[in-house]
Amino acid sequence: MRLDFDRVLKFAVVAQELSFTRAADRLCTDQPWLSRQIMQLEGRLGFALFKREASRIYLTPDGEEFLAYAEKLAEISESTTRKAEEMQRRRRLNLRIGVARFTYWFQARNILLEEYKAVRSGVNLDLTATETTEGVLDMLRSWTVDVGLVMGPVGEADMEELCIERGHTTLSIPEEDPLAAAESVALSDLRGRRVAVTPVSNEARRDFIYGWVDRVGAVPVMVPEGHAFMADAAERERLFFINLAPGEKNPPRFVRRPIHGPKPRANLYLVKRKGITSPAMDRLWRLGEELATQKEEEYRPADRVLRLAS
Repeated sequence: MRLDFDRVLKFAVVAQELSFTRAADRLCTDQPWLSRQIMQLEGRLGFALFKREASRIYLTPDGEEFLAYAEKLAEISESTTRKAEEMQRRRRLNLRIGVARFTYWFQARNILLEEYKAVRSGVNLDLTATETTEGVLDMLRSWTVDVGLVMGPVGEADMEELCIERGHTTLSIPEEDPLAAAESVALSDLRGRRVAVTPVSNEARRDFIYGWVDRVGAVPVMVPEGHAFMADAAERERLFFINLAPGEKNPPRFVRRPIHGPKPRANLYLVKRKGITSPAMDRLWRLGEELATQKEEEYRPADRVLRLAS
């Protein structure tokens, strides 16, 4: 017996949904056509897969038994498709990079991309920007991009991450607040003051960036539109906010001050899916490792001063 495996895969979707209408939507096809496909499969098999009652369908005992093997076929089909895509990426002279827009202000991002262009001039760098780290991770998981440049740490089990530059944290202060007269401030000075924060889905990353707000007794004010609108929200609401890179916008009637003592950080990370590789990706990753080592050498004198001061 020769089976049409495409029909078997469609049967698995109908069985999971227990609805031809929902299955047709999921498969982006026509419901009557899908029903005919399943009927033709049943005719080929010689037994019914579904019991049809009015507007509802149920798996028959034969359908339940056959579904176990259909789902195995679906898993094999998906893994085979992913493997084919990975093999295509290895041979493609195109490296797709997802970037969180905020990474633009980091020096290491531009250095990494320029050095890569110099050593792999035959590879086209295709950059896709999104507002957030989460957006880049979604693109990696959907195979839309090969690697990402994001604010981290990432802290996701399916991702490999490499810190290539530390964030340089300063504080923007409304000029009417008494703290604006200080040469530098400590986070503890913000007790009771309102501080702008943005949504972060990963709890570990949220604690890394904003955990200090609760610890010092500041009042978090959520800016749901994200970091791109933080300065605008701060200007309108007269909020304090953290700058994580030197080039960030400072609104009118705000002053920017360095932070002494413990400070929040969000660092620049190169990130990729675990187990996914290609020569183009490997070369970018090695350059990232070299850049990270160089940056750590630059930080060492300042780290030594901080240790002595503590």
